[in-house]
Amino acid sequence: MKKTAAILLSLIFMLSLISCQAVNDFGESIFEPIPNADSFTKTGEGRYNYQFLTDGQKYAYNAMLDAAFDMKEGAFAVGKIELSELNMVYQVFKDDHPELFWMPNNYHYTQRSTGSVKVAFSLDAGADSVDYLYDKETCDNMLDEVNLAIEDFNSHITPDMDEYEIERTLYNLLAQRTEYNKAAVSDPKDHPEAYNIYGALVSKSAVCEGYARAFQLLLRKNDMQSTICYGTSNREEYRDMDVGHAWNVVRVNGEWYHADVTWDSSANQERNMHIYFNLPDHDILADHVIGKDYAVTGEYVPGENYNFHLPECDSETYSYTAINGTEVDSLQELYDAATLELEQNAPLGKTEYLFVFSKDSGIGMDQLDEQELMENLTECARQANTRIFDERISQIQQIGMGRRVHLSIVMGD
Repeated sequence: MKKTAAILLSLIFMLSLISCQAVNDFGESIFEPIPNADSFTKTGEGRYNYQFLTDGQKYAYNAMLDAAFDMKEGAFAVGKIELSELNMVYQVFKDDHPELFWMPNNYHYTQRSTGSVKVAFSLDAGADSVDYLYDKETCDNMLDEVNLAIEDFNSHITPDMDEYEIERTLYNLLAQRTEYNKAAVSDPKDHPEAYNIYGALVSKSAVCEGYARAFQLLLRKNDMQSTICYGTSNREEYRDMDVGHAWNVVRVNGEWYHADVTWDSSANQERNMHIYFNLPDHDILADHVIGKDYAVTGEYVPGENYNFHLPECDSETYSYTAINGTEVDSLQELYDAATLELEQNAPLGKTEYLFVFSKDSGIGMDQLDEQELMENLTECARQANTRIFDERISQIQQIGMGRRVHLSIVMGD
């Protein structure tokens, strides 16, 4: 057999933050199932991205998965794969498996002239060294804490709940318990846990990526499918800053919705909100920008987070607005309904109110003067207070988006 000289290319790929079994030296055989595969993760159950990969990409993905679960040290074969695809496969592999919280943000690879590739997650290579975020003993202890946290979340789930109720329960708990970690945004290397499930579930302090990965895992543990959506904020204060953001796209009874637990976190706002719970595409785009999708662009730029075959979110059946909102046809109807609901429900402890202008009304928040709207809604609260004796509304906050108006109140003396 003629021997081919091996020309090796060695590089490190770094993924941006949002804050296997080798068959031969370089995995040059045909793509075969990898032995000793975990029954849950290897069947494809819960793995949204995996279904869209080619055979070669799946081979590399599964090789990475085996190595990650074993916390393998040194290089391992991932078969023949274009380098332009390799970084994409690493991202979608991580996005499918939020439970692998010890994974580094970069990896080392070598490529032969034949196109065969080896990858390492833990390798002493001088300036190009890579390693897992935590050692095995630390990981074992952290994993015990994560499992206890998941058990606690699941103790709030009952057998009679449907998918919407399961999702809402987990969403509320995560939003109530987890605070946004501002320090991790400016110094991610000192706060790696803020970007993974440990920060959100155990430390109860995370950035958007940590929230999204934790919510994804909690849903999976309850047999619900979701994936992570990458993009940026379109809020006025961030528009010139290109601020990266991540949230979830969740499948509820066969329909897909956007859910941004970070921006609804009551730990950050001192109240429970559902402004970003189960939104269709046209609503989330009011102040979110959905990032590039590899399925559309066909290319992957190292250092950027891409979406991968995002599903269309075009239903409102299980949106929080459709289920809990009061539909109104005019501004006067809004003010009348707000006064009545505040009067009836504020003394009972209800702090969140949602109103939606009907499609036939032709009214949207982009047509209204928000200051004037707030002044009129504050007057609604004042009128309600005249008929509330034991407790009074002391604060009122209004947030509008699309055709929706959210009110949040604080009761006091």
